[in-house]
Amino acid sequence: MRHLKTLLWLGCLALLLVAAGLTVRGEGGSVELAVLSTTDMHGKCWETNLLTGGSVRQNMLRVSTAVREIREKYGKEHVILIDDGDLFQGTPVSEEHLLRAEHPEDEPEAMALCLTHIGYDALVLGNHEFNYPWATMRRVYDSLEAAGVRVLAANAYYDGSDGVHGRDENAFGTYLIREVEVNGHIHRVGILGLENSDITRWDIPANYPGIVFARSDNPAFDQAAEAARYIAQMRAEGCEMIIAAFHGALGDADGPVVFGRNSENQGLRIIRGTWEIDLMVLGHDHSIAYSNTFAKDLAGRQVPIVNGGGKDLTETVFRLSEDADGGLVCELVSTRNVDLYYYRPDPVLQEKIRPYADRADAALDLPVGTLTGDWDGVGEFYVRQSDTVDLVGAAMMAVGTERMVKKFGEAGQEALRNAGGLDHLEVDAAFSSAVNGGFIPRSGDVSARDVYGMCRYSNNMLVLPMRGRDIRAVLEENASERLTCRVFRGKAYFFAKNDLFTNILLSGVSFRYVMDRPAGERVVIDGFADGRPYEPDAVYLVAVNNYILG
Repeated sequence: MRHLKTLLWLGCLALLLVAAGLTVRGEGGSVELAVLSTTDMHGKCWETNLLTGGSVRQNMLRVSTAVREIREKYGKEHVILIDDGDLFQGTPVSEEHLLRAEHPEDEPEAMALCLTHIGYDALVLGNHEFNYPWATMRRVYDSLEAAGVRVLAANAYYDGSDGVHGRDENAFGTYLIREVEVNGHIHRVGILGLENSDITRWDIPANYPGIVFARSDNPAFDQAAEAARYIAQMRAEGCEMIIAAFHGALGDADGPVVFGRNSENQGLRIIRGTWEIDLMVLGHDHSIAYSNTFAKDLAGRQVPIVNGGGKDLTETVFRLSEDADGGLVCELVSTRNVDLYYYRPDPVLQEKIRPYADRADAALDLPVGTLTGDWDGVGEFYVRQSDTVDLVGAAMMAVGTERMVKKFGEAGQEALRNAGGLDHLEVDAAFSSAVNGGFIPRSGDVSARDVYGMCRYSNNMLVLPMRGRDIRAVLEENASERLTCRVFRGKAYFFAKNDLFTNILLSGVSFRYVMDRPAGERVVIDGFADGRPYEPDAVYLVAVNNYILG
């Protein structure tokens, strides 16, 4: 009878509360939590591509509108928003602030402004975040943290070499905890952020001074081990739901991790090596092919996987309730990629970004040089010699020579001669790649816009001493792995295969590919372009961008 009276009393109280316009979250109630993510946005914060004049429909201005609508549907407290990295690099608008020496001290970088305006919970660092000087990016990260956006890279550690930070001390934030109310009880949701382990293959050490991307007890750079370490800590802090965001692609989980061979993309390995992840956010490969699919974890649970692919906003909705003991129950409701094309740009954010776009547009028109004479108009850069690639190579060699002379001078040259047999400071050749086939130079002034037209990305250039036989070995590998030849009606046609970004273009050397020879014997070097002979054992200086070097 006492139990019946209690039920009647609770029922009357509920009626009174409903009559007063309040909501009761009694036992058995649930809430929906929407987890949103972007990745690989690469500086897209403006509606127009300043280099081509074309439209950019998948950008942060439209992310802002889409996120606002989703928050209106679920309530701001029931939406988590994550960016999975490679955010800043990619457009003149986003890089205008990073590459400009002078700007107002309190002016945020354009993409950081987007994150704070939209209200992101966390930024997980990507590899391209390390394209820029450490001091520059540290200021950006500090401004984001001050504005409430956590910067995460749990597997980035100091190596103890700077005399300030201890070995294995975290260089960035590791995870973020959000609280969600269910049935009047507070439950904790953890967001773990993991960086790509292969940054040391691609970027110069000055951009991550004294930082490594796995703990000292993890020499294989196994990101499943890194994830498991932090998931245990998150569980100890009361997290009942775990979201893992890794700036890497799915990859595979077969065999041991070998750095540089299968270490870059460890999404599947992280899932299969842990048992408490409820959502896996991936990126890096710009692919949506496996977004909204599932993979089994160590306990056999199906873990949903999302990837915005550099153009979509992902939306994964969970229903959160409680079990009989008051523990959190997390059920997947839906998962999808939201096409940003169908959203209007946020007019408020657009006006905030406009000054950056105006400055970048003006800077692109500044002249950087003059071309004279006739230009061949060849756009098949990977299979034919062209004036465009010759121009890029000549610029790399000229700048490389200038920097070598400035850095070493006569005294330094003597030391280089004694150390490695180098008898000159003039750069002999240049390895480049990813030249835009849509741009053909013409006689007249060359602007910064033209330079971007030829080489889209602002990579770092290095100068390497290489023996002649090593230059040849690089060309032989390129001939075997990245070029092919087909014969049709007695005529040979050359084709570039695989990704063009790692397809080698060499300037300064006169050479030929003879594709009907066996692999390893397809390169004929006739000498250097200036008439000097090629010697297999001689030491030469070669300019190369950091990604080709990696």
